[in-house]
Amino acid sequence: MTSEIPAINTLNTRRGVKALRITTRVLREIADRLETTALLAVAVLTIAATFHAGPAWTQMDRGTFTVAIFAAWGAAKFSESTLYGAADWIDPDARDGDSAFLVAEVLNGLTDDIRHGADHDDVLIGLQASQVLPALHTVLGALGDAFDEGGESEEAADLYAAGIAVRSAARRLGAKSA
Repeated sequence: MTSEIPAINTLNTRRGVKALRITTRVLREIADRLETTALLAVAVLTIAATFHAGPAWTQMDRGTFTVAIFAAWGAAKFSESTLYGAADWIDPDARDGDSAFLVAEVLNGLTDDIRHGADHDDVLIGLQASQVLPALHTVLGALGDAFDEGGESEEAADLYAAGIAVRSAARRLGAKSA
């Protein structure tokens, strides 16, 4: 299975990551203010149309005025979702740990498949061949090391204990490298 989350974090320099974080924050700030901006634009348009002030394009009949209001609001909502999507896509911190959610989703899908009649031998062979348990053991060890380096020895000990349990399960399923 290929990941559905694009790997765009090609700028792995400090300056590149900092620029992506700043850009992400700016895009989200702009998106946060679009509804207010659209509301202000509609208010100004309403005042201009009501008092026949401003440029000629603000002088509209009721139908055109209604369409203009919906267009302003729709453009704001469309732009907001586009900016949030772009910010999520370039955010260098957004995918830290998100892959774990994909793995859990796939494993939950396998569980449902087994409960609905999938060949359990094929699932077991796939689980063994995928080396998912040895990989999880490695991840838990790396997390334990990171917490240990950060001075959080209690969390590190829990992660190491979980890693040992996963390694034991991997070996029971036939993994030689765990």
